[in-house]
Amino acid sequence: MVETVSIYDLEAVEIFKNKLSSIFSKENLKARRYAEVWLTVDTFGGLIGTEAFVVHVKMENEIEARSTEIKYISLELFEELTQDENNLILNLRIYKSDERIRYNPYQGDIKILLTH
Repeated sequence: MVETVSIYDLEAVEIFKNKLSSIFSKENLKARRYAEVWLTVDTFGGLIGTEAFVVHVKMENEIEARSTEIKYISLELFEELTQDENNLILNLRIYKSDERIRYNPYQGDIKILLTH
C-alpha cells in the first residue's frame, strides 16, 4: 500500500515547506527573482481527500509573461520535489512585483520566503 503525503501530516508539511524554502532561496542567490513565496490551503469546499496547497509567488522585478515563469518554476525548480510533494501542489500563482497582494499570516498563509 502506497502512503501519500497529507497536508495534515505536520512533519511532512514542515519538510515540504523547508524544501520549498531551500529551492527558492537557492534560486534567489543566483539572481534575486522572488520577493515573496507562500502557501495557502485549498480544500475544494470541504470535499474529503481534496486538500492541497496553492503556491503563491510574488516577483521581485517586472516579468514579461507569467506563463514563462510558471513553466520555469514547474519544470525546473519543482523538479527537486518528490512525486508526493508535487501532489501537494494544486496550483501555482504568479504575481507581478507591482500587484497589491502579499503574504498574510493573519489569513493562515504559510511563509516560505520573504525578502522584505
